[in-house]
Amino acid sequence: IDRGINVNLTQFPNVRRLYLIYPLQEVCTQLTSDVMPYLEHLSISVANHLTIGILLEKIFSNYFPKLISCELLKIRTAKTIQNWTQIPLLKVLKMTLINSHVYAAILSACPNLYFFKFSMLTRDEPLSIIQLHTNLKHMIINDRHNEWPNNSHIISSFLACVPNLEYLSVHRIFYLSNVTKYLYSYDWLASIIADHLPLLKQFKFYFHVWNDGIVITSNLKNILCKIQNNFINTHKRQYKARLIIDQK
Repeated sequence: IDRGINVNLTQFPNVRRLYLIYPLQEVCTQLTSDVMPYLEHLSISVANHLTIGILLEKIFSNYFPKLISCELLKIRTAKTIQNWTQIPLLKVLKMTLINSHVYAAILSACPNLYFFKFSMLTRDEPLSIIQLHTNLKHMIINDRHNEWPNNSHIISSFLACVPNLEYLSVHRIFYLSNVTKYLYSYDWLASIIADHLPLLKQFKFYFHVWNDGIVITSNLKNILCKIQNNFINTHKRQYKARLIIDQK
């Protein structure tokens, strides 16, 4: 259902997959288990402030008891969590910006979550209480913080909650002008992985290098090659590790 379209959802009680793009408030208020009792997959792209609260309350209050996967794109999750209940069947969750409090609330509300993709806030605090979630196997973290490694302690607290994680991907942005600053000191989360993820099978680090206006030097290839070698030498462990460098 595209933006601006008002539809009577009661006419489609057997819908199992629903895609909403900038949904109207009138559409969001119709989203109940009585109207869509068989909904299994929900995807929402963009929502205004009036509808965000309605959507989050319905999703995380188990309004859809058969919901298996949920995708919330371009939606900044509320910082405060109230009246969230467990969603026992939810296994796949993709979200935009969340903070540590929302992260902990989601793990608590979704005990059978298997796949979790989210973006971290640039300013946040680590978890004060580590509550284990043993069913999560695959996680993708989009880290918007470009001042390394100031927030590694936050990532560490996140990964401490998921000891059975098998697949981890991390996206991080770094400016070209500072590309060599942590070339030899940064361990690419290796120590954090060693501390918290004994069952990890695959680790992918997406290194997004942004040109912030400096002149690209002739030895840039050599610098990036050294970064690759540093990554490989740091992650000589049981799991497969790969560094993907993306220049923009």
